[in-house]
Amino acid sequence: MKLFCILLALTVMLLAAGCARDDQIVKEAEGGPHVLTPGARPVSSDTQAEPGGPVDGGVTDLSDPNAPKAIESTQIISFDCRFSTMDRGEPGALGNHIYALQAKLENGAVKGTYRVEDTGEERSFRASHAFLSELQGLVEMYDLAHNNGHSITVAGLPGEYGAQLEVRYASRETINACDNQDNFLPWGAMNALIKLFERGAAVMPMVLTFSVETQYESEIRAGGYGELRYPVYRLDAPGYDGLSAALAALNEAKMDGASGELEYFRSSTRGQLCCRTDAFITRADGEAVSFYERTSRCESADWEKPMTEVTAHNLDARTGRELKFSDVFRDLDYLPHLLLMEFKAAYPQQTFYGDAPEFIRQSIAGNDGNISFALGYGCVHIFANESILNDEPGGQHITLSYVLNPDQVRAFYTAAPGRWMIPMDDGTTYWRTDTSDCFRARSTFGGLNQEDVIWEVVLNGNTEGGAYVEPFFGQAPECWLVCAGDNYYIYLRVPTGDVSMLTKVYKVTENKVTEIKRSAGPLGMALRSDTPLDPDRMRMSINAPITSEAVNMLPYAAFRADPMSGLPQRVSEVYDLDGAWVTLRNGGRYNPADRGAAAVSGGMWTLAAGERMRPYQTDMESWLDFITEDGRVVRFMIDRFADDMLLDDFGTLDDVFLPGGIG
Repeated sequence: MKLFCILLALTVMLLAAGCARDDQIVKEAEGGPHVLTPGARPVSSDTQAEPGGPVDGGVTDLSDPNAPKAIESTQIISFDCRFSTMDRGEPGALGNHIYALQAKLENGAVKGTYRVEDTGEERSFRASHAFLSELQGLVEMYDLAHNNGHSITVAGLPGEYGAQLEVRYASRETINACDNQDNFLPWGAMNALIKLFERGAAVMPMVLTFSVETQYESEIRAGGYGELRYPVYRLDAPGYDGLSAALAALNEAKMDGASGELEYFRSSTRGQLCCRTDAFITRADGEAVSFYERTSRCESADWEKPMTEVTAHNLDARTGRELKFSDVFRDLDYLPHLLLMEFKAAYPQQTFYGDAPEFIRQSIAGNDGNISFALGYGCVHIFANESILNDEPGGQHITLSYVLNPDQVRAFYTAAPGRWMIPMDDGTTYWRTDTSDCFRARSTFGGLNQEDVIWEVVLNGNTEGGAYVEPFFGQAPECWLVCAGDNYYIYLRVPTGDVSMLTKVYKVTENKVTEIKRSAGPLGMALRSDTPLDPDRMRMSINAPITSEAVNMLPYAAFRADPMSGLPQRVSEVYDLDGAWVTLRNGGRYNPADRGAAAVSGGMWTLAAGERMRPYQTDMESWLDFITEDGRVVRFMIDRFADDMLLDDFGTLDDVFLPGGIG
């Protein structure tokens, strides 16, 4: 009887164990935890277990030594990895964070999540199957299957250490490993995984229609003259409300600052006040809008000893939040040494302070603006203001290549759209987005005639045999860098010898710079300074200005950069007109611009003498539109687009509008 009871008890235990194992297998098929093989034995270092679990500090080892260390399949269907670098004294590019990376094949696409748990940052994204192929490449490269079956838990530890890994394949093979105390993942694997998920979560390739306009303020008083010039930013991108609000706040602050400067000038004894701010936009897309402003201030009319300061802005395109060094750069410990090394290389004739690295470190940590950055395409701009690193005037400006510094800038900000354009700063090095090739353009006065401007492009730092040189008369040219179809072009705006401007186009390759010319001769147009920074919506003025006693206007149109030739191609049949307000001579009935307006107005607008309007649009062949203050568009049929054109039966421009009527 006793033997029978023992056998019955053993049978019940075996049946219970089998049912539990079957239940685990079902959970495994449904996406539950990994099943240990029958040979796995839980091992615990606890000698005094408390009810409900081991005591704090107790180690439970459920590792499975028989788990496969090689995976036959290469088709990942889900990836879940969480790891901490909190315990690393020198984390480098990883920082001290808790990362959670997830990717899952869902409805024919990859759904991914990048999360930094300790900061609360989280980004979700969708990607193609290629993302999982890259992920499998990293699994193989760093032999992550070698960790399969590792399972150690230390009781009582907070959830901010160690690592967890679960990889599932289409073959039903899995990689499972966990350790809540020690991070078993190699440094290189974590770094590569972070960069892959950052690139996947980057917002691209949306280019935002962003432009900058220059505003002037002046004040004249007895014995003195004050002048201020500053930029105002324009964004034409619906849906970016946070970014629009941030730019509006910046514009308002600039206007208030200009008013304050002039008010101070009125009440002071200063004879002169000159303050000029030039803006350079370095990127504008759905991930970030970055630009920097160089302000020169002088209290003498001859601009002797001006003070120069650079202010940089990097705005998150989704929220408008100002980005800090800690948001963008991955290795803040090494960054001060890297920057000083690059500053010394860029300015070999200058002597830097001995404690310059500490100055850089403090400025980066405090985000005080003395050391600042502006994100670009292929590079990031770094600035040091006057008296921060040495006693040289003007400060310093360098650019760091993304390709040459792959672990410095987070991959969110290194991905570039396929087509973009930015204004170029004189003497600044620009790096291509996918290679270590670089170039810079600069202008210097000199030559046989001291009024000549020598413009040159230097390739890859090679000043001997690697430079393109061209002289111009008068002012230094304005430059834009255009990327279209993986080709790089420079749009150069130069004077033609009179009051008109001309845009010349150059193609930049690794070995040479070539001017591109149309078969019909030089381009009869010029890129406007306030053009949107979008290679598909460039504003170009046409060299056909109209100048009469009453009306002055200049036509311009939208163009796109052709990816093959680099030349601008018109994308609209309608030209806009740039011109001031004018005054109508005689009242009467005038033509509306379209059929809809004609139906509403009964076929004609009735306008009174003295009505104000301004030039609006034209086809430069048969019609010319003006627009009134209340938005009515008046169309005149013309015989030709010229200074002495005839407007319907009304006569010339001077017959229709009052001389000196510009308001």
